[in-house]
Amino acid sequence: MKIRELLPFVRKMLRGRLPVTMSICMLPLLAELSFRSAEAAVYSLMLYFGRLRPAELFSGSGTFQPAVSAVSMLLRMTVTAPLIYGAAVRLTELCSEESLTPLGDVLVSRRNFRRSLTAELIKRVLGFAALLPAAFFGTAAWRMLMSGGTAGDLFMTVHAFVLTAVSLGMWAALRIGLSALPYLMAAYPERSVLRLAFTAMRLTRGRKMVLVKLAAAELPLALTVAGLPFALTRIMAGWALCISITVKEEEYNERDKAQAGVGKTGDPPELSYETAWGIPAAPDPAQAAGGRPDL
Repeated sequence: MKIRELLPFVRKMLRGRLPVTMSICMLPLLAELSFRSAEAAVYSLMLYFGRLRPAELFSGSGTFQPAVSAVSMLLRMTVTAPLIYGAAVRLTELCSEESLTPLGDVLVSRRNFRRSLTAELIKRVLGFAALLPAAFFGTAAWRMLMSGGTAGDLFMTVHAFVLTAVSLGMWAALRIGLSALPYLMAAYPERSVLRLAFTAMRLTRGRKMVLVKLAAAELPLALTVAGLPFALTRIMAGWALCISITVKEEEYNERDKAQAGVGKTGDPPELSYETAWGIPAAPDPAQAAGGRPDL
């Protein structure tokens, strides 16, 4: 999936809808920054009045800092998870050219709130589990590096750092794959969130670099700070369009299996952006003559 072909369709999709879409896409980030600022303000007050020592901010040896961090994390999840899902619903509807659901209707739904919160919990649990090997190998590599030793110890230290880098790469791949979960939840509201989490990792196999390339293409605009909202909206819209095309390919493959009546078919065809968006192509000669085109 080429970025130079994806971005023009993203701009076309957002034409005339950019202000509202950008506002919806910025809400999760603004909520996250608000809670982070409030948490930092609480720590600053505790440090100012001497209720908290600076070392406790990093060691977690006291009880106050872990408690504030846990409460802040729960509040962030409760607020940002529905907002992320609401943005995913809006972008998915734009990609499929469906009627737009008001953001308020998405946010006030109890079912949507439970599903979005469950998705956020799944992402955090799986992300934490994937990060454990990197933490283990990184800690071991740092301790071996600080302790010195023989040439054999240096050999083990280098391998520990390599394993740390590999583990971080696997964690990043998992996080990118799970970033498609809100869009799949919007596309399949009847399916369970846990099933869609594994579906997201399967569907994004071989497509994870699309999100990385989108971020790289919009990085110069994002670095201007003032252009960050535009860059973030285009990245999210491009990723939503990529997931939408992938979903259509998956549905095409499933329909092909059902029509063929066999248990296994070839790889699903890669749909063009025109096909995924329903843009009519050149008329088929058989169809123009009154015949029925092959499906």
